[in-house]
Amino acid sequence: MGFPHGDFILLDLDISPGIARVSAPTYPIKWEATEGYGTSGASSRFRGRGLGIWKVAFECTEDSEKDEMDGYAQRHFEVRLGKRPEPLNFYHPIIVSAPHRITAATVTDVEGWDQRSSGLWVFTVSFQEFRKAKPFIVSKAKDPIPAVAGVDALPLSKADKILAEAYAANQAAQARFDVPIGQR
Repeated sequence: MGFPHGDFILLDLDISPGIARVSAPTYPIKWEATEGYGTSGASSRFRGRGLGIWKVAFECTEDSEKDEMDGYAQRHFEVRLGKRPEPLNFYHPIIVSAPHRITAATVTDVEGWDQRSSGLWVFTVSFQEFRKAKPFIVSKAKDPIPAVAGVDALPLSKADKILAEAYAANQAAQARFDVPIGQR
C-alpha cells in the first residue's frame, strides 16, 4: 500500500473543485515545566493536546473550476451575519489518519484568490480541528471540614493571645462611649 493520494477534500460530503493542496497539520502537545526545589531538579507534567491547524490551497486552472469554487466557498466558507457557523465534517486521507485523526473542523481564515507567477489562481483557507467541549464534573470533597459549633479551635500562639486581649479591651472602650451621655 502506497502513500495516500488525495488532491481533494470533502466538507460535509461535498467534494472540492480543482486541486486541493493540504499543508501538513500541526498541533501542540502541552507540557508544563515546574522548577525543582533544592537538588530535586525540574519536572514536567502533561497538560493535554491542543487543536490541530492546517491550510488548504485550492488551485483552479480552468474558468469552470473557478465558478465551481465560488459556489463551494459560498456553501462552506461564507459566514452569514447573525448566524453562528457550524463545524464541518472534514475528510482528507492525511488529516483523518494517525497521528492526527481529525474528522471535524472549523474555518479560521479565508485568504481569497491570489494569482501565482505561473498564472494559476489559488484560494487558501485555514482550518482548525473541532472538538466538543468536555462537560465539567464537580466532585465533592472527600473529607469536608465541619462548620459547626463545638469544634476545637487551633491553640493560640502568644502573639494571638496578646492580639485577642487588645481587641477585647478596644471593644470594651468603644462600648463605654456608645452609651448616651445622660446614661453614663
